[in-house]
Amino acid sequence: MTHRPTRLARAARLGGPYRAGGTELTRLRRLGLAEGEPVDLRELAPLRGIERTADGLRIGAMVTLRELAGHPEVRTHYPALAQGALAVANPQVRSLATVGGNVLQQTRCAYFTHPDTDCLRKGGTDCPARDGHHAEAAVFDVRSCVAPHSSTLATILACFGALAQVTGRGTLSLDELLHQETTGGVPRPVPHTLAPGELLTAFMLPAPRPGERSAYLRVSRRALADWPLVEVAVRCAGAARVECVRVVAGAVAPRPWRLRAVEEAVLAGPATPDALRRGAALATTGAHALPGTRYKLRQLEAAVLAALERCWPASQEVPAPAR
Repeated sequence: MTHRPTRLARAARLGGPYRAGGTELTRLRRLGLAEGEPVDLRELAPLRGIERTADGLRIGAMVTLRELAGHPEVRTHYPALAQGALAVANPQVRSLATVGGNVLQQTRCAYFTHPDTDCLRKGGTDCPARDGHHAEAAVFDVRSCVAPHSSTLATILACFGALAQVTGRGTLSLDELLHQETTGGVPRPVPHTLAPGELLTAFMLPAPRPGERSAYLRVSRRALADWPLVEVAVRCAGAARVECVRVVAGAVAPRPWRLRAVEEAVLAGPATPDALRRGAALATTGAHALPGTRYKLRQLEAAVLAALERCWPASQEVPAPAR
């Protein structure tokens, strides 16, 4: 039986498992990782819509990725978010998958999804990927589980400083929504911190600064319909000089990973090619790559540089015309 509540209070009492677009829940139920009668959220009007507010933009958790990518307000003022939404999966998935579902999704690690394998996320005592196949693993904060966070939108929303609205808990930062829970002294990774009955209703984005620009870039094995190996979101302002900048990487840590060393290196300096290269060279500061993920360090540095150059295209060196 599937429940279809029309009010948030009723949905909260039912407690889940919740179904938005269904792309994530279908996968988890097939793996035996989501038990109980599904609670369909599609008739909850407060979870829908994109609207301007006095402080910025409100994006409902049930907004589909296709709606997000095509919304004129998002395309104009938050272009990295539109670019990222358009890069996820394929048109069929984007027409169903929701913003909230993308942010809250479980890991895609093959050990987690294998029925015969235990891991930290399923109550086990270790991470089999650490000594096994880990080509897609994280390179930052790999103390326990080495699976990176799977959400492209979480990376970009963190770059914009978005806040999450959650029933019963008010407003949370992305770090508060997506963190590693510690149980018995062992970091126990969880996809999110929502308790049963708590619903993510919307994301609140701050208004853009005057002259603000943003860019999103991903590295993957295929150009379309593939999971990123590395992804980077940059938000910035300034022309000849860098007046403000935020750089967040995805697919390299258990949560969206802010590259503060890069930000500090380029902030308040000239946006020259050399300055951006020096900043990008610090992208791997603090990384602890496993043997199979060392290639990600080179990719991350290159992706950060390319994203910075998209924000400051005038900084790119133009070759002299051929004679």
